[in-house]
Amino acid sequence: MTQYYSYKRFRLDRAPFNTRLLITCFYVVMLLAVAVGMINYRIRTGLTPGGTEAYYRGNENASGEVSQLMFPKSARELMDVTHPHLFEEGIILFVLCHLFGLTKVHEQKKRVMYLSVFSVFLIDTGMPWLTRFVSPAFAPVHVVTTSILGILYLMLVIVPLREMWWAFDREEQYDWAYDEERHASKP
Repeated sequence: MTQYYSYKRFRLDRAPFNTRLLITCFYVVMLLAVAVGMINYRIRTGLTPGGTEAYYRGNENASGEVSQLMFPKSARELMDVTHPHLFEEGIILFVLCHLFGLTKVHEQKKRVMYLSVFSVFLIDTGMPWLTRFVSPAFAPVHVVTTSILGILYLMLVIVPLREMWWAFDREEQYDWAYDEERHASKP
């Protein structure tokens, strides 16, 4: 992706069709991945503080009838989820933010987006640990951070897609062939 920065004034709204198509395919896969993740979280916790608490802290001591018996998550179980999430989601966010950086959004707003999405991601990643080992009071925070992270993911995808396809600058489309010819003619 960094090759785009070598082209003068490159932005997504000036990208050639093939580049916009490739990036759009990536966004479709990312939206599906986020949707599956949210559905998975919904199935496990009901997207409720009570369900989140039961999922991480267990419900074997709950008074009344429970639909499914859940046991407290061990540190090892949480580590098995946390470790790959930090790597994978960190890389995905880096790529999404990198593409977001190629939009017409004001530079200060881009910085706010980068810091927000990575901060919420780190907080959200820590919430299962805090819910399980510190206090069930963190369960509602986990529901909120997961929701905010989903919204930020959508923004990282929708803004560039809008610029690439609906606010596309046909008059200023980057002419890759012209630029390559110009660079090739330099001694």
